[in-house]
Amino acid sequence: MPNRYCRDELILNMLLLVQNANLEQDEAPGGVVQPQAMSIQWLQDILDFCYHKSPFSSTMTHVDFPCAGFSDTLILPADFILDVRDGYLVRNIASESQSLQRVYRRSFQDFLDQRLGMQRQRIRPGDYTIPQYYSVVERDAQGHQLMQITPVPQGLVNGVLWYYQLPPRLGPDDKPVFPSDQVIIEYMRIRALEWMGLADVGTSLKYEEKLVAGMKAAGLLNEPERTQFPFDTQNYRQGNFRGSPFAWIGPV
Repeated sequence: MPNRYCRDELILNMLLLVQNANLEQDEAPGGVVQPQAMSIQWLQDILDFCYHKSPFSSTMTHVDFPCAGFSDTLILPADFILDVRDGYLVRNIASESQSLQRVYRRSFQDFLDQRLGMQRQRIRPGDYTIPQYYSVVERDAQGHQLMQITPVPQGLVNGVLWYYQLPPRLGPDDKPVFPSDQVIIEYMRIRALEWMGLADVGTSLKYEEKLVAGMKAAGLLNEPERTQFPFDTQNYRQGNFRGSPFAWIGPV
């Protein structure tokens, strides 16, 4: 979704619509957006809100994400918002870069069950083991988001993590990654009206919530997740169930 306007052009378009001399003098005297302009933060606010509220495919990225031996906790990237479901890929064969396989995301309760179940497995020293499940959990004392894995690898395992990225702070000539320039301009216009006392505080927030729902309904956010959940072979058995239509449930 290419955007036409850069950061400062978006702000100048908003000021053109608002037509307030005092605001123009504060934000962009002589048509030059000032580094301390309030509207820079207004623009960042709408990007942050949309990226957090409804992560979309254009905000996905990936990084090399190895896990060290004998450690069950990984520090996630600083711009991490949310993982792509089952988007952690690790090498099944240490020396083969094309041997990647998925590590499956589990809710923390299910993850604990899997971790307890792994305790019964016997792993010989020197075996090449890879994680099979992960769960995004807590933050450490420094505020880093953490991810836990099981089973614990016995040595270095190389991998790749796909995740939704926090929007970077825009420079004067940077273009935002967003479905519509007009939506950004309109949001900043409403924020300006709130600042001038011509709109109730909170009007811009209502606009944000309405526009995210509208863009999702229109398909503008390019939903990257599956629209249907695949059959979960971790919990349900595969096989021919013609003899008993309920056999896939397993023993009850």
